[in-house]
Amino acid sequence: MLLWLAALLGASGVIAGAIGSHVLESGSSAFQIGVRYQLIHAIVIFIIALVPERVNPWSGYIFSTGIVLFSGSLYGIAWGGPAWLGPLTPLGGVVLVSGWLLLPWKQKV
Repeated sequence: MLLWLAALLGASGVIAGAIGSHVLESGSSAFQIGVRYQLIHAIVIFIIALVPERVNPWSGYIFSTGIVLFSGSLYGIAWGGPAWLGPLTPLGGVVLVSGWLLLPWKQKV
């Protein structure tokens, strides 16, 4: 499951980056930050999927949630979405940090 999540998030991150750089004015820095965080964490999820016996695989699911909240809200803001998206960005950041802190605690899923 984590391998599929990594593939989906990686592919959609590349697509988002391409669309953002061609469609948005000057690439929108918020949008590019969202793409960067999405791709970095997609790679980490891929690594977690390859070595689940060495790390806590729940971190991958937490990273996925963080990507949706953090990057998703930045994408929405860059496209002129509603104001309620703003608070989702720091919430997504907290979720991403939680994934990193949980990573070394190995437990079975």
